[in-house]
Amino acid sequence: MAVSFAQMGFGTSVTASSNSPDVDGYVGTFNGLPFNIHPTATPDIYTALVAAIAAKTVTVNAYVAPTPPSLAEQASSALAAARTEVYNSYGILNEATPDAWVTYLKALMAIVNGTDTTSKVLPTSPLVSATTSTTTATTTSAAS
Repeated sequence: MAVSFAQMGFGTSVTASSNSPDVDGYVGTFNGLPFNIHPTATPDIYTALVAAIAAKTVTVNAYVAPTPPSLAEQASSALAAARTEVYNSYGILNEATPDAWVTYLKALMAIVNGTDTTSKVLPTSPLVSATTSTTTATTTSAAS
């Protein structure tokens, strides 16, 4: 006789890992700890789970996709990182903050505090702008 899902030490409920649990598996508990049950990585356990679901000894909770952070939440994180970058690059050295950084910080603050209600995406960081460059290809001819 095969060992049941519960006899293996698993809990009585699982949550789908995605909208395709037959591909991505489930998350359950094994001896009280989180455990991923995957059709390829843990095929024997997955087979036992499928049997337990069919026998209605295990309940399945539907997958709920995470909610992406709002623009204000993204701006708040970007603002914290930008402030750290500006301080470490300029403030600690008592140097003036470049205008590009001041403009960026002000744009982020406006999103965070709600005075900018029209932006749909974050402004481009001066770090990204500084690392973006245009390269020109050159052609050389071999000496004859």
